[in-house]
Amino acid sequence: MVHDTSMDDVLHYHYICSLHMQRDRIFREGAKKMIMSEYNDTLIELDILKDLRADLVRQLEQQHRVVWTGMAPSAPMPAHVPLDKALSKYDNVVERLQAIDSEIGVKRKLIQGIDEKLSKLSGLNHTIGYKRLVEGKSLKEIADEIGYSYSHVRNVMSGAKVQS
Repeated sequence: MVHDTSMDDVLHYHYICSLHMQRDRIFREGAKKMIMSEYNDTLIELDILKDLRADLVRQLEQQHRVVWTGMAPSAPMPAHVPLDKALSKYDNVVERLQAIDSEIGVKRKLIQGIDEKLSKLSGLNHTIGYKRLVEGKSLKEIADEIGYSYSHVRNVMSGAKVQS
């Protein structure tokens, strides 16, 4: 038995295929945005951890003085701090500093791994995205470097459809 394919069936098939392709494109674009958003969040988290670490180093230096002098640094008048209490606070700051250092190491390793994978991506969108988000270059710098106009690079970065 021969199946008769009407024009409506062909049009319906092409319509369904175009919907699937559009859905896949939207998914890919959403995934790219999500990946870059997560990457940027990780960079911000690393900066916050570095700031917290700097504050803990300051606290550690302060506690070190308390342990060795026995005097509270913030008291208007000299106040004696028992050695066991001073050492306990010192140890607490050391533990927090070690935890922050460990987390900074984890974030750096994660960022390094992502950087390596992103640098292997090909295509103009990936090249521009990598140079903008990972290398921190301006769109003008990227345009000059890769030989495209600034407006073309800006359109690609904004996700606009660009005619080549």
